[in-house]
Amino acid sequence: MKILFVAAEPHLAGHGGAVTYTGSIRRLFATLEGAQVETLALPLPWRRLPPALRRARAMLAALLSGTPSKSRYFLDRRARRVYRATLRRLRPDIVVINSADLLPLIEDKDEAGAARYVLVSHNVETEIIRGQIAATALPAPLKRLLARDVAATQAAEAAGARRMALIVCISHDDACWYREHAPGVPVIAVPGAFDGSPWQGPRPALDGPLRLAMLANMDWWPNLEGAGWLVNVLLPRLEGVEVHLYGPGSERYAGRHPMLHAHGYVESLDTIWRDTHIMACPIFSGSGVNVKLVEALFHRVPVLATPHARRGLPPLDDPALMVLDPQDWAAFLASPHARALAETRVAEVTAQLFAARSHRAAIAAHLGLG
Repeated sequence: MKILFVAAEPHLAGHGGAVTYTGSIRRLFATLEGAQVETLALPLPWRRLPPALRRARAMLAALLSGTPSKSRYFLDRRARRVYRATLRRLRPDIVVINSADLLPLIEDKDEAGAARYVLVSHNVETEIIRGQIAATALPAPLKRLLARDVAATQAAEAAGARRMALIVCISHDDACWYREHAPGVPVIAVPGAFDGSPWQGPRPALDGPLRLAMLANMDWWPNLEGAGWLVNVLLPRLEGVEVHLYGPGSERYAGRHPMLHAHGYVESLDTIWRDTHIMACPIFSGSGVNVKLVEALFHRVPVLATPHARRGLPPLDDPALMVLDPQDWAAFLASPHARALAETRVAEVTAQLFAARSHRAAIAAHLGLG
């Protein structure tokens, strides 16, 4: 069985939640029985331009053409040519479209012959754009123009979804959206699909300051917002708590507070699971699922999260996941309950919700692969 996994280059290389999720889903399809997976990395249009200029160009093209701006950001004629040529050469049985941004590619369905399509949805783009417009102070004429982009995005997402054989969503909330807009198409939620076993090493001793860690790509604005709150608002109110920031861009916070440690990119995440008492997820905006929260739960590390950070997950009754409003974090971290949380391990049954083997059989069954 030949599977073509189609993704934009930025989702296949580098760091961050989108890259982590793309990699785990690609490996999930590669381990289906009898699967032969070829990955097509679509080149990013106008890659030499700064991101802000690429976004502006995509928005202008979208307004002139009536197509979604996010699709214009990731797709151009060159990407379509590469995609069509790969379809003709490979003649795949299944085409996996990684992200709804790439759904306009299936207009070239005839090139795929009898192939079935699977959508991997990282989030509902319609809801992201709608939320950003609502949260931003913009002139009324500009909001009306952006509303056209919302309508075009929703039409493309819904129409593309209805042509799928299966939709795999990162979020349970997004799965509900697709079930409403693509009735009859099987939809499953896969908030995590990690291979291997959870971290089996020892937990750090509680013989010094409590170590609170945040792991994130600081180039993504919701992470930047959360890290800024953690460093500038929460940390000055804490005593006996160290804050450790990990991930690309976190090094920019170095030197801002005596109890702050900015590590930057780390080669092995095992270092984080080994040294962290509590994983912090102070997220206030964005959509989909907080991939780093899910990854911490998979490795059975206790988590302190804002309500928005646990969006999109199934109901979880696990004492190692503490969800608090941001105004309650300082009091909690000053209480004995924080050290009790640090001594708690995520339950095995919770960790397995985010393991690849928990979802492989469901995907195979929906695709009739045994």
